[in-house]
Amino acid sequence: MMSVSTARAIQRSIERGGFVRRASARLDRRGSHKEWLHFSITTPELDVFINFSLADDARAGVEAPAEIARLTCAVRASRWDGDIDSFDGDDVGAKSGDLSVSFATNYVHYVEGTYRVVARLRKRPVSIDLSFVPKTIASQVNNIALNDAPPMHWFVVPKLLASGAVNCGNQTFELVNVPAYHDHNWGYFRWGQDF
Repeated sequence: MMSVSTARAIQRSIERGGFVRRASARLDRRGSHKEWLHFSITTPELDVFINFSLADDARAGVEAPAEIARLTCAVRASRWDGDIDSFDGDDVGAKSGDLSVSFATNYVHYVEGTYRVVARLRKRPVSIDLSFVPKTIASQVNNIALNDAPPMHWFVVPKLLASGAVNCGNQTFELVNVPAYHDHNWGYFRWGQDF
């Protein structure tokens, strides 16, 4: 059983470092900002990968500064299934300084010491409704040097316990206190760049 003071210290560490940054091209015009919140579970029977990401849209032909919001979910039960869904700006709720992100009806909320993650893919039979309770104080590493770009930043909660339901195809998995992992990253870099 975790002491009240330890639980409060864990909660404070997340409130102080796990908030959304949203430093996008609309603010600084660099056009290569990326930010994502990642959760994963690995057991002998099941792997679950959930990622909410926001990235400046730096594709050729994009005139106004814009972001691309994506939800990536992959589940391995008897086999792998998953997909990547993209969302328009009107469906994205991610305010700088908040501990919550929503893409339409999919979301990550951090409330009173628990992450709640709800995700349902549009075209694949994958849905996730999980609560993640952090069991360690979060760590933040700033200014991770990259070869030819500004640094990236990494916020990690390496030990959580996940409970709830994962549906994949015609299988439903009820999880109770399964070990899990979470990180939150942000910075300016290009995919494929030398890390």
